[in-house]
Amino acid sequence: MAGVRIGDRVAYAGPVGSYSEARLIDADRLVRLPDAIDFESAAAMMLQGMTVRMLLRAVHRVEPGDTILVHAAAGGVGLIMCQWAKALGRR
Repeated sequence: MAGVRIGDRVAYAGPVGSYSEARLIDADRLVRLPDAIDFESAAAMMLQGMTVRMLLRAVHRVEPGDTILVHAAAGGVGLIMCQWAKALGRR
């Protein structure tokens, strides 16, 4: 990720060490956090977002014109999935 600077608020999901106070990690594994998102929310969203990516892109690649059915769209994964699918122009 270009432009990550010391002091930027970032999140990541993945390798061991996420409970550390300080961490050395490659910048391309980071997601810059907007000021409106607190660290606790970001931690939850990273795993939920990775789950949605796996479902929309790996388990079944959702293509233009596809309609998807999301049970429990009020939960974290369902909400992100609906928003992401809509942004991709899916129903």
